[in-house]
Amino acid sequence: MASQLTRWLEKTTTVQLGRKVSGSIMILVVVVLVLMVLMGTVYLQVARNQRQAVGRRGDINAVATAVVEQIRTVLKQDITDDEGKFFNPVNDDNVNQGGADEAYDYPSTNPAVDFNVTLIDGTQSKAAGGENDDMWLASTIAENLDVDGDGGVDFFGWRHLTNLTGVFVEWDQSADDGLGDFSYHNGMPREHVVDFSSEKNTDTDIAADSNLLVDADGDGIPDSRLAWAPIPLVNGVAYFMGVRIIDLSSLINVNAATALTNDGGIPDDPRGYFPTDIDLSRLLMRHALYED
Repeated sequence: MASQLTRWLEKTTTVQLGRKVSGSIMILVVVVLVLMVLMGTVYLQVARNQRQAVGRRGDINAVATAVVEQIRTVLKQDITDDEGKFFNPVNDDNVNQGGADEAYDYPSTNPAVDFNVTLIDGTQSKAAGGENDDMWLASTIAENLDVDGDGGVDFFGWRHLTNLTGVFVEWDQSADDGLGDFSYHNGMPREHVVDFSSEKNTDTDIAADSNLLVDADGDGIPDSRLAWAPIPLVNGVAYFMGVRIIDLSSLINVNAATALTNDGGIPDDPRGYFPTDIDLSRLLMRHALYED
């Protein structure tokens, strides 16, 4: 009797242990499956984000290429006529007509003429400039400006900013605790046609500390205004451009500038016809070109 009881207890214990082991394995399998599902979900999300990031980089590259192409087109139009022929810097009547010949470039927008522009919502308008000027060219440096012509300094700012399209969007650097944001109208960034009707509708005589400005060249100095990019919307993302084009010919190339004399003195035959005629030594020594 005792032996039968012992065998029954051993059998019962073995069955119970087997059931416990099977239950533990089942729980382990379920946990592993849950972890695999979570890892798969995370992997899919990461892969999706990477695809989106790659897509955005591709979009940005396409927009950047379009901006460069627009700049190239504007610069080409500045030196060629409608037939693609280079302008003659000398005109018979010495007057530019129809965006024709000009002997030099100067950062400015002509308020006496206008051209058609289309806003982002399709509205048509008129922007100043486009003839007898160089809207695309920005002033090389900010300077003290005498806006009212009384001989005094009104403020420190930019004489002219690069203007490619005749329309700017309103950026407010003071918004969002100084991080900056657009000023909106009907859910879209507010646009301002360059017609000189207000300080927001201009590319000329803008204070260097204006909240309308952004930094285009990355030197920490606000120097341009935002405009819609040539490709304004891609995959639901809006793109804007801040462009600054300056005339490098107005800068001194220290690799080409030389000294006109061996001792930094006054040259017998002052020149100024070629880049090598720039007297860098005299500039650094702050000497006048001619003696009184």
